[in-house]
Amino acid sequence: MSMSQESLKNRLERDLAPSGGAKERIWKRISTRLDHADSLSSISKVLEPEDSVKDRIWARILNRIDVPESSALLDKLRELLAPPAGLRGHLHKRFSRVPVHVTVRRQYTIKWVAAFIIFALFVKAGPQLFIVPSTIADSKVTLMPTRGEVTISVGGFWQPVNEEVVLEPGTLLRTHDGEASIVFRDDGVLRLDEWTTVQVHDTSDPVQIDEYFESTLTLITGRIWLQGLVPSPLKGINVRTDYGLIKVQEGSVSIQESEKTVDVEIWDRRTHVTQGDKDVFLVAGEQTRLSEGGILFVKKIFEDRYEDNWVVQNLKRDAVHRRYIAQLQQERRAARARILPTSILYPAKRIAEKVDVLLTFGEEAKTQKKLDQASTRLDEVAALIKGGATDAAIIPLEDYRDSLITMATGSGNELVQMLIQESIAIQAGQVAAALPDDDAYLIKKAVLEAGTQLPKKDGGVSLSDVQGVLLLDTITALIQKVDREGPVGLGETWEGLREQLAVLDNEANELKPEVRKEARMLLSEFAFILSDMYARGETVDPLVVTQVYAYLPPQTEDIPVLSDEEVNAIVQGIRDRIFIYHMQKPRINQLVSELKALDGHPDQGRILRKLRFALPGGPEEFPLKVRKEIIRLQWARAAG
Repeated sequence: MSMSQESLKNRLERDLAPSGGAKERIWKRISTRLDHADSLSSISKVLEPEDSVKDRIWARILNRIDVPESSALLDKLRELLAPPAGLRGHLHKRFSRVPVHVTVRRQYTIKWVAAFIIFALFVKAGPQLFIVPSTIADSKVTLMPTRGEVTISVGGFWQPVNEEVVLEPGTLLRTHDGEASIVFRDDGVLRLDEWTTVQVHDTSDPVQIDEYFESTLTLITGRIWLQGLVPSPLKGINVRTDYGLIKVQEGSVSIQESEKTVDVEIWDRRTHVTQGDKDVFLVAGEQTRLSEGGILFVKKIFEDRYEDNWVVQNLKRDAVHRRYIAQLQQERRAARARILPTSILYPAKRIAEKVDVLLTFGEEAKTQKKLDQASTRLDEVAALIKGGATDAAIIPLEDYRDSLITMATGSGNELVQMLIQESIAIQAGQVAAALPDDDAYLIKKAVLEAGTQLPKKDGGVSLSDVQGVLLLDTITALIQKVDREGPVGLGETWEGLREQLAVLDNEANELKPEVRKEARMLLSEFAFILSDMYARGETVDPLVVTQVYAYLPPQTEDIPVLSDEEVNAIVQGIRDRIFIYHMQKPRINQLVSELKALDGHPDQGRILRKLRFALPGGPEEFPLKVRKEIIRLQWARAAG
């Protein structure tokens, strides 16, 4: 610091310092002010109101802030927020060691309201802790090139596709020397053969009830294979062709568009075909040909088609795809469940759901909340099953049914009924791939049974509709089980199926004709599989075989024309001509030629039965092929 600055500092200190007299006068003023502090205290006591005045003022304040029917609201909140006895006892033991000092105040109403508001805000702000909305999978309709060249039209220009592409309505796509698949979410898969062109029209999720036909896509040229996993009565996957519409829900169909005809072959379950004002249901093993001005007829699929690589390969893919979708649907549900009934926090989750509904206004909005929460019960069931707690899954299943019944019968609002109907449709679509041998099948059964609680005029399904679905699922699963594992444990499974067959045998039941037709076709297939095993010496309960025979097509006795020696000679000649060849394919072709040559023979049935046991098994599966020919012969004779 310079000298001038130092001198300036000293001068300021000297000028600003008060004199001794000034200091004394200031201190006297401060002391005088402090002496009057007692007077301020006395003024405070004088101004304080009496207790009666306080009560009147507080009553006026409460009247201003009071909410009409607050007492009823608080009673309802207390009922909702009060923990169950078990949880209350657990919390008491948990915190009883901690001393808690509670000061009772008169503002208990405000504290209850504040606590409720804080809890409600907590529920709204953090739904992932307690409330997980049940939503459908966020998936798209996707094109997946399988092999070779596949192109898609973008702005009128064809561009090659080498990876998965999400399809939009109106998309044109074409295969050249390759193949491709279109995956319709969980609802099905479309496989395109070489040199095939299709246009996709509808990529929406088919959750609405099918009241009219709307094409999902158009087959322009070529051949496609479609597997549907959409339950009735939802909108299926509908294929438009030049000569008619093919509607597929649960089943597999091959469709080939030629220049002047469309060939439709059914390989699993059933399909609805419409041509003009005519329509027909076809089941597995049947085919039809559509053409301009042609007659809509049904005939059996030729034997040689069963050996076509297109058919064999796609049926195997269908089985894998269905199992994959069923497993995916269950895992997706289990992942959404979060807090389960076996958790100590589950009561808090249910309380949070009730509060969430309470804070939702409007009947339709409240209904949607309740439907979402009902769907959460199904998610909990899936998670419990996945964790091995199948017994614990019964309670949330009952809660789901009770919730749907209460909502369906408690409101006459048409929009509310529509929301309930749509929710059941979504849930049914999310479990369509499940079969009785899947762990999650009880979810599918619960959803179907819940649908019977809806008024029929509002899209509800009848009890006979549900019985038909359960019957077809059971027979399909039984055939698959026998094919995979043989007749092991068949007796118990068959007894369980016989209870459902009472629906089929009762002609007075309202079972749809197409369901009866499909069920009888499946049962005849199962009967022949079982009888074939029994004839080969496998361990099959003779009583079961006898009971299953009742579902074979009625047999027409052949009037013998040839002697047994002559029949044996024909059978031996067929065998010799087949085994002239050393390769598998020529042998199969020769068998097909021999079967066609036998068509119309007066002793055709006798020859086929002997031929079935005269030919060896092996990779050609000759007995199986002859058995299928016998089935078709018996059905043809039964049809007259």
